[in-house]
Parts: sequence; structure tokens; C-alpha cells
Amino acid sequence: MKTRIITAIVGLVVLFPVLYFANTPVFPAAVSLLAGIAAYEIVSCTGLKGKLYISIPTVIYAVVLPAVPRVLVLLPFASESSDAGLAALALTVLLTAIYALVIFSSNVFFFEKFNSKDLGSTFLLTVFYSFAFLGLVMAQMDFPTEYL
Repeated sequence: MKTRIITAIVGLVVLFPVLYFANTPVFPAAVSLLAGIAAYEIVSCTGLKGKLYISIPTVIYAVVLPAVPRVLVLLPFASESSDAGLAALALTVLLTAIYALVIFSSNVFFFEKFNSKDLGSTFLLTVFYSFAFLGLVMAQMDFPTEYL
């Protein structure tokens, strides 16, 4: 119980600066960090934490995906109203396809080391949660608000 209380206090200490700087790149960075932590937990729960060729691409995918729209808006060729949305969609689909290729090719090449159910669960949960975190960043970009 003591550990949970300490974790909650640390979480609140981190939450307030993130909310204060919500209209800056701090918010997508914090969301990406949370997505990486969630992906690490997913890999741990499915028993694939020790398999680096699964856990590393999973965490990288989860960290990179929520930052995609914010990074694309900063590029000179895209503005918030025109090409950034289409470029973000294309890059999101590309990243998800690459992640799927990496995960499921490891099932082909190392089939004796993995359970297909664990790989599928890891893939689907990571994609689901990464898109949820991506939705948070996109909603914040579409409806910027001062929280504090």
C-alpha cells in the first residue's frame, strides 16, 4: 500500500507540470512516455519481456506513434490545416505495418521460442493502447486548452 501511495504522489507531481505546459511539446512527450510504460507492461504480462527482439520494437512503436502528429505539424511542408493530417495517417499506417511485420516475422523465424497467442496479444494490445494515446495527442491538438 505504501508503494501505491508513493507512486500516486509522484504521478501527481508529474501531472501538474504536464497539464500546465499542455500546449507545448511537453504533453505529447509525456503521453509518449506513458505509452512506452504501457507497452512495457504489456510485454511483461505476456511473458515476452526477456525477448528483446519483441520487447524493444514494441516499446519503440508505442513511444513513437503518439508523437507522430505533433512532429509532423512542426515540419515545414505541413501546416495544421492541410497536409499534416494526411501525412500523420500515412505515417501511422506505415509504422503499424512495419511493427506488424517485425512481430509476426519473429513468429516465423523463431517459432519454437514463441507462443502465437502471446505475440498476437502483445501486438493487438500495443496497437490498441498506442492508438488510444495517439487519440489523446490529436484531441489536445484539435482542442487546445489551458488547464491550469
